[in-house]
Amino acid sequence: DLIEQMNSKVGFTFTTIDENIRKIFEPRASSIEKRLDALENIENKYIFFGPILPLFSDTEEKIREAFIKFEEKNVKSLYIDKMNLYQNVWKRMKEFLDRKTVTEYQKIKNSEEYPILLKKRISDILKDFNFEYKIGW
Repeated sequence: DLIEQMNSKVGFTFTTIDENIRKIFEPRASSIEKRLDALENIENKYIFFGPILPLFSDTEEKIREAFIKFEEKNVKSLYIDKMNLYQNVWKRMKEFLDRKTVTEYQKIKNSEEYPILLKKRISDILKDFNFEYKIGW
């Protein structure tokens, strides 16, 4: 009620809607289910969908699945961002990812093509939804 009186938006962050992946990348974060349930009680809300996790939440299927869940919760607004592998982030990720995944991430980290393809994939999927959105790169 107070938030509505202030005419403010409440944002929720999701890197994935797969609980198993959430446990790897966000072990101390609230469960996906709890965050989705919390959305129901808030009228003026938005989702920060990101960072989108290469190899884990960047496929058409995973992105579409997330958008469907957000739509079911009457989310109208999305801000979407890719993974930015800054040195400190990359160092921490290498500690818990397996060697094969680290190798694939290294390729993505150095790729100029990956962000372009990801943006196109997201833009194509968004055509099937009525979100207000901004893609952050």
